[in-house]
Amino acid sequence: MLWENKIYFVSDRDGTMNLWAMNLDGSGLEQLTFHKGDDISSSSLYDGLIAYQLVADLHVYDIAKKKDKKLDIWLSSDFDQMREKGIKNLADYLTSAHISATGDRLAFISRGNVFVAPVGNGRWIRVNHKEGVHHRVARFFSDGKWLYFLSDRYFQSVVRLVISLIKLLSAKQLIRKRESG
Repeated sequence: MLWENKIYFVSDRDGTMNLWAMNLDGSGLEQLTFHKGDDISSSSLYDGLIAYQLVADLHVYDIAKKKDKKLDIWLSSDFDQMREKGIKNLADYLTSAHISATGDRLAFISRGNVFVAPVGNGRWIRVNHKEGVHHRVARFFSDGKWLYFLSDRYFQSVVRLVISLIKLLSAKQLIRKRESG
């Protein structure tokens, strides 16, 4: 790379690929960066700035200032479902709801998560805890002590039986049915 009568290049003269510079006649050899262990790659010069890659990071070396700077880059995901979202009201995302036969508990699904809540005041319980697994169609059995729901875990429809509605800590798998592609 040529800039103002100097040649800029990448070399491993010190054991690691770093930026170097020298005069056109080969004199005045100067090391510009001093990275250890990880090599510089994909260097490019424009308007007195040398951009290069160092592992997963991008750096810019300013020739005039003799300063090297790692660029802070943050990319948003293209996957809306993977983005963090603040939820003010779970009811806005309600996809399924069912009242127990005894009328004292409500099972509902919001944003793919299964919750059980008392009809009056009390503690809400999130039944599922596996991230990335979405559920739908939560229903109580007629005795009000058992709950089942469909899950997309392993890309199959899974009916799970929650053993104790009071503890809601363990679930037993009842049926696995492969969804047709």
